[in-house]
Amino acid sequence: MRVLPELPPLPPPTRGGTLVCANAANLEEVFHLLWRLDPEELRAVGRLVHHVLAVRHLGTEPMTDAHVLFVLSRLWPDGDGTVILARLRDRISRMPRTLLDDALLRIEASGEIELFPAQENDVRGEGAALRHPTRGTLSRCAVRGAE
Repeated sequence: MRVLPELPPLPPPTRGGTLVCANAANLEEVFHLLWRLDPEELRAVGRLVHHVLAVRHLGTEPMTDAHVLFVLSRLWPDGDGTVILARLRDRISRMPRTLLDDALLRIEASGEIELFPAQENDVRGEGAALRHPTRGTLSRCAVRGAE
């Protein structure tokens, strides 16, 4: 049995870690993790890979929206069925704030999520809230149909 030739080559060893080396090391970790997954988990990874590849061809906004929806779908909602935006921002910490805010508003306009105003006396995650010019401070969201 041969190793798949389509895989990228191993990065050369280096002393000082760079972002490129860190990404290559993370990719190697993913490759090794795949060998430990059970068949259903591997099928789920395959479906996600196909989905990511499909949305990448649609452009930056659809890809960003799909990424945000994916992350939201993987966060357990609080007892009221919502996710505080601070948790979402923590999970996608490398996504710029304006990019995430714009994506949340687009996704809400499409009907897939609902954004909720901050509750009175609830200061949790206040700094992570989305500031809307007409709706005020939006601090929580819920995926529609995710009951």
